[in-house]
Amino acid sequence: SILALVLMSACGTPDMPLAMAFTNQNRLLKVESCSRGCDQYVLMSDGRDLATFYVVNMPDSLKMAAIQSKQIGKELPVIFSGTRSDELEQISVADANDVPKPVYKAYKLQLTAIRRR
Repeated sequence: SILALVLMSACGTPDMPLAMAFTNQNRLLKVESCSRGCDQYVLMSDGRDLATFYVVNMPDSLKMAAIQSKQIGKELPVIFSGTRSDELEQISVADANDVPKPVYKAYKLQLTAIRRR
């Protein structure tokens, strides 16, 4: 099915397994607002692959820049290094009543470095 193909692509294929460690990789930093006062920071692909990462240790220095980018309707281009786990984080967005609505899952990623591109 199409869903199975998407999930296999997102998780890596036997030919191209998803790496565990990343050094100086380009991504787009997106803020997903799960409810009022709840933000999740996600590294999205900029087109070359489907892997999405939930950042477990986003530095405060980039949180504001990411939120400002979201306010103008863009993701923040970044270069990051880090290590992902096999554990997935539920990413949610706030519905009309400010209740978190699950939309997708992303691999948890521990950053070792991140900067604006």
